Amino acid sequence: MVHNYERKPDSSRLSYNEEDMARVLLDLDNGEGTIRTISNRYKIPLATLHRRWKGTMKNPGQLGHPTALLLDEERALAANVAALADYGLAFDMDDLCRFVQYYLNKKCRYVPCFKDNLPGIDWGYGFLKRHKYMISNRHCQNITRKRAAVSDKTVEEYFERLHFRCTRSSGNSEEDESNDDQDINESEVMEIEEGVSEVDNEIKPEIEEEGVSEVDKEIKPGSYCLVRFALKKSVVYYVGKIKGKSDDDVNDWEIDYYTV
Repeated sequence: MVHNYERKPDSSRLSYNEEDMARVLLDLDNGEGTIRTISNRYKIPLATLHRRWKGTMKNPGQLGHPTALLLDEERALAANVAALADYGLAFDMDDLCRFVQYYLNKKCRYVPCFKDNLPGIDWGYGFLKRHKYMISNRHCQNITRKRAAVSDKTVEEYFERLHFRCTRSSGNSEEDESNDDQDINESEVMEIEEGVSEVDNEIKPEIEEEGVSEVDKEIKPGSYCLVRFALKKSVVYYVGKIKGKSDDDVNDWEIDYYTV
């Protein structure tokens, strides 16, 4: 059954402040009247006035149901959830409620309004509302979970590709500046420069002035090479693995591309 919260029609704010309550308690101590008479005079609930007078109220001056966690505990929990979000770790509403359940059980505290000490969705939204200056509910949690699932191997591979790309870019910066002055056709031109081969590392192709290269005939299938796609004012480099070649023309070779 869907739970739709309906606010009570008479649930208005307090009709008195802490100064009025201090004055009322002083009148009770001085014997200005009975507790019922003073309650009717200042329009303060009799039970509230009795608890304040006896000092048994847990949250004086606070309207509404008392929170399951103390104020310091809620602030510490909100700060830790925000810290987890900064590191890209997933922490959704269900994780928050189950963590509170584990914390209450660990402290041997029982909350009657929680079933098995597990907070509901209403408590979760109330917690976010009380600490909205620090945390909020994100609607793109799938991205957060994906980032949280990144392994160490994926990070290492990323930085290896980044290092290889930066090294190639710094080595070919002078050549790129000289090619900007030439009138290059808008169609993509594929060149193979300084072939990086697992079979033969000493292969060095000879580049012609027009942009089409004549590659050493000793390059074999399975070798790795650097493939250059050049437009009019932009150059993109890829790592290519040669699958097969029918002749010595570079444009007729079958190559797999890997972005760096």
